[in-house]
Amino acid sequence: MRRKEFLCIASGEVEREAGRGDAEQARRRLEIIRELTFVEPTPEAEALVVTFLATGALPANARADAAHLALATVGGAD
Repeated sequence: MRRKEFLCIASGEVEREAGRGDAEQARRRLEIIRELTFVEPTPEAEALVVTFLATGALPANARADAAHLALATVGGAD
């Protein structure tokens, strides 16, 4: 109900996750996120992913989570 008060962003990583699971539910999730502003991957974001994983800030098997954080950071999300 308050979405218009915020700049809601997503990324290809969000899109990949939203497309998993039950086909009908995935379709509905993808339809919703298509309205969002997409943050594109950049070398800066990839460097942050590597840093998050290398420093132990996130476990080595949390690459998708590192990507979410890096893309949100580069995209200027609060």
